[in-house]
Amino acid sequence: MSPQTLNPSQVGAFRGTLKAGALYRNQWRSIDANNFRTITGYASRKFVAGSDYVALGLMGTSDQAGPGNYQFNQAAFTGAYHKKMGPHVLRGGLQAGLISNSINDATFPAQYDNDIGGFNPDLPNQEGRIASNTAYFDLNTGISWQFSPANWQFTVGQAFYHINQPVQGYEWQLAPRFVSHARAQIPLSNAVGLQPSAVFKQQNQATEFLIGSMVRIGSLGEPLNFRIGSYYRDNLSGYGSRDLTE
Repeated sequence: MSPQTLNPSQVGAFRGTLKAGALYRNQWRSIDANNFRTITGYASRKFVAGSDYVALGLMGTSDQAGPGNYQFNQAAFTGAYHKKMGPHVLRGGLQAGLISNSINDATFPAQYDNDIGGFNPDLPNQEGRIASNTAYFDLNTGISWQFSPANWQFTVGQAFYHINQPVQGYEWQLAPRFVSHARAQIPLSNAVGLQPSAVFKQQNQATEFLIGSMVRIGSLGEPLNFRIGSYYRDNLSGYGSRDLTE
């Protein structure tokens, strides 16, 4: 539901010329009702270039995690080119982003004050690698191929994130993250269709697999249709390199 975070080449991969969307997630409320929130908004515009298309996109993300009030903010610009070849479309995209991190309300073991029997945030934290505010540049790219015979449609893609391996202010270097994805649109009738999809991610020793399907109710040619579905996610191995962008 957020194409610019799946694969930069998917910017502009839609019917029409303009698309905008927003997502909101609030999770783990049993741990903390307010400190695990993610907000993402994006907009993209497609332009005709002969028989092909050029697409531009903007995306913003704000993520808050944990009682230490860790803040992740991202602004990204994406450009993509869509080469149309009959029922085939080959897409390539490049995304440049500026990311800022901040920790505003965290305490560390060195700040425990025996005199008051608790943590004193005014004491030095003795964590030389911890900075309260940091910023870095991030570079991502991706390719995808779409095949549309009749009313069917198949899409496969490969994205590469953090290709410049940026160093965060906490002296953590983000390893490249690889995202493979596939999607299909399968018409069952004029008014009902299946939209199965799968995503596989890998970063260092951490992997994740997502698979499921949406059911479309309503014709694709109509201005309004309804979709409902279910997905299964499995962290196949490791948490050794958590990607803080997601």
